[in-house]
Amino acid sequence: MLRIWGEFPRWMEGARLEPSKFLNEVVVPNVDALGQDQGNLRLAANAILTLDALAGILHADLHKRGLEQGDDRAFREKLASRHSEYRIVRDAAFALKTDN
Repeated sequence: MLRIWGEFPRWMEGARLEPSKFLNEVVVPNVDALGQDQGNLRLAANAILTLDALAGILHADLHKRGLEQGDDRAFREKLASRHSEYRIVRDAAFALKTDN
């Protein structure tokens, strides 16, 4: 495991990231912060990337509980085909993550 800031905390090993906790503690504050400063590129990137990360966390949770069979990519594609708002977020996150 990558350790950028020193040792990985032992209490985090095997910890399950709840989608609702990530939504409430990370995504909502990032989106709210962007709403307060809409021209801020850093806040926009944080909001986009954490919204997209929520899809992966949700997939992992559903998969672990046997409610989703496909892989992460298929799950994101299914979400994007059903929800144009997520498609925009997914595509923006991809653009931020790739070197074009």
